[in-house]
Order: sequence, then structure tokens, then C-alpha cells
Amino acid sequence: MTEIGFISLKNKGGFVVRLEFEYFNEGTNKWIRTGGTGDITLGFSAKANPGDYGVPDGCLVRLHANVVWGTDKVSNEMFSYKRSNGGIASYSISGTTLSSHLEFHGISAISVGEGLDSVSLEQANILLDYSNLSDEQLNQIKADLESAPLAQSGSYGPLSWDISFHFDPIDIKKSRADVQIYAYGVNIIAAQLDVQNPKITVDKSIAGVGVIVELGLDFNSRKIYLKGNLNFVIYTKSFDLTILSF
Repeated sequence: MTEIGFISLKNKGGFVVRLEFEYFNEGTNKWIRTGGTGDITLGFSAKANPGDYGVPDGCLVRLHANVVWGTDKVSNEMFSYKRSNGGIASYSISGTTLSSHLEFHGISAISVGEGLDSVSLEQANILLDYSNLSDEQLNQIKADLESAPLAQSGSYGPLSWDISFHFDPIDIKKSRADVQIYAYGVNIIAAQLDVQNPKITVDKSIAGVGVIVELGLDFNSRKIYLKGNLNFVIYTKSFDLTILSF
């Protein structure tokens, strides 16, 4: 059984949906539905850890897409939930309230390039635990990561990004990231983040939408984040995303 730690859902339908979960209770032989995220509107997505909504560690879990004022969808796929696992089972939902379609897009992975195979997010997290490695092992991993950095892509509504992260396991503050940020397919940020240049802000109008974003590399929290506002004609959508953890 494939292990995961997160499930994500992108809304491509003409309705509001909420990302919820079901886990299998072996004592009752029944699936138990839990809560989940708030409203996900058209074009936006959400990612959540089932354990944050009551799913016990080690249980079988599946996605329950709560279609507001419509017919819910439950995924055919089942996974073994492990809270420490970084794997993300990705889905999208489309259609209408009465006729929606749930599609599974696989498990997210990080490519760590030559010298290290393409691995799951959980395996990548294990590789980044350097506390018990020798200097020789650290130097070898450093060389591998410098020749082929960690790569990560993602999206949130009209925003998308590509990250090439050069991680230094010996001195974390020597790490750097090459980041491309797009809004509606238009490149709005092309920059290298490092200890000397840890943050970039942009305020632009793209396709009639005001895009105010802050992209940052936070060494204390060990993450690359993207936060800000999308100012549509009739409402504003705020967001605060971790787009890569290290």
C-alpha cells in the first residue's frame, strides 16, 4: 500500500468544493468521514495533512471531495497514512454540481538528479537529515546536490512556480534557490534567493487581476514561501504558502 502524508485537490469545476477525508476503522469495518479545509473556489487548490483533521496515523485514508450544493465524490484510490511521510496524493475535480469528475494525478516526487535517484518526498526528507552522517558522506551529498539540485514545481490558482534548490548540508546558509514565479502564465519573478537576497516583492496587474506577492527564503523555518493577495474585480484572495521545505 502506497504511503502518503498529504492530499491535494485543485478545483476546475463550476462550484465550491472542500477537501475532506475518510479513514478505515478496523474495529467497525467502516469508513469514517472527517472534516477538512475551507472552501476551494474555481481555479484554486488546497493541500492538507489528514492527521490535522482526525485521521489516525497508520490508517487507510482516501479523499472525500465535499461539493457544496452538489454531489460529493470519493476517490477510488486508498493510501496508508503516515504523518511523517512527505508524499502528496494529487487530485483535481471538474464539471458541475450535479455531474462532477474526480481525477487522480499521482504522487508528487522530488528529482534529486544525478548521483541520487528520483525519490519520494519522504525519502528526500530522510536524505536531508544529515545529523548522523560522516564528513565524507556530507561532502558526497553536497557534491551531488550542487551538480543536480532539488527541483520542485507547483501552483495555486493563477500562480505557478518552478524552483531549483541548491542545498548545502554543511552550511545551510550557503544554500540558494533559483525561482521562477508565473501569474496566468506570465513570468513575474525570475530570481536567485540566498542569504544576501532572501526576499523579493512584486506588485503588478496581470489580466486585470492585481498580483501582490512576497517570495522569501527563510533559513530559520527552513522553507521557501510565497504570500500576498490576488485582487480580483469583486473580491481579494489572500494566501500564505510554503512552496518548498528543506
